[in-house]
Amino acid sequence: MLDGHDLGRLPRRDVARRLAVAAQEVSTDVELTVLDVVLLGRIPHNRRMTGADGLARARRALRRCGVADLEHRRWPTLSGGERQRVSIARALAQEPTELLLDEPTNHLDIAHQLALLDLLAAIPATVVTVLHDLNLAAQYCDHLLLLHKGRLVATGPPGRVLTEETVERVYGVRTEITRSPPPAARPSASCPAPLGRHEGLRGPSPAALSPHSISPRRYALGQSSSFRRAILCQHNDNDFHSAIGRHGVNPRRPRRRPA
Repeated sequence: MLDGHDLGRLPRRDVARRLAVAAQEVSTDVELTVLDVVLLGRIPHNRRMTGADGLARARRALRRCGVADLEHRRWPTLSGGERQRVSIARALAQEPTELLLDEPTNHLDIAHQLALLDLLAAIPATVVTVLHDLNLAAQYCDHLLLLHKGRLVATGPPGRVLTEETVERVYGVRTEITRSPPPAARPSASCPAPLGRHEGLRGPSPAALSPHSISPRRYALGQSSSFRRAILCQHNDNDFHSAIGRHGVNPRRPRRRPA
């Protein structure tokens, strides 16, 4: 579902003008330049990607993602982090109203992670993303869906979802949850001591939940620039595809829909 409409019944071009996806890994045997890759995002708007307006928008997306200097590089020569940022630049060049991201902070160091999430929080679009880092999810997201083995465990604001009991049950680690001062009151998780592995469950290392020194902020639901839709905070890689299939993308009213 897209804003209450069945995706299968909408014209593909109309969907592509609204919905953009940036996958975790993108591979191609075609020797495209970085600019060519980002220009692919302009196809839904203009099949002639090389128009002056399309080039300007593509280069603006490259600048916003901090990879303008890679414009003439070939895709196969890029590092994992560079590919990640170029893929997101391509999605931004598409100018969607709904943006789906599968682990956008993958391959990025902490500085680039924060810069990217700041950028995503500022765009006028509904963002649905998979994140492994609970503290980044708590810091930047308005609404979380915590999944385990494809099933929904908890949903709601970060303060309601990321509790010590829930994190221990899903990830198999004991945590201490602290909160930033009001009005933001964002939770932050740290792991003083790991638990033994639960039967059939592999928990992440304590380092995966170490708190980051991030200034508290709050992004409100509504028309302000923020992550306005449900944000996935998941434990299993297959959960992303499972959740996207089960939950509609609706920027106005988050709600669960059957598969």
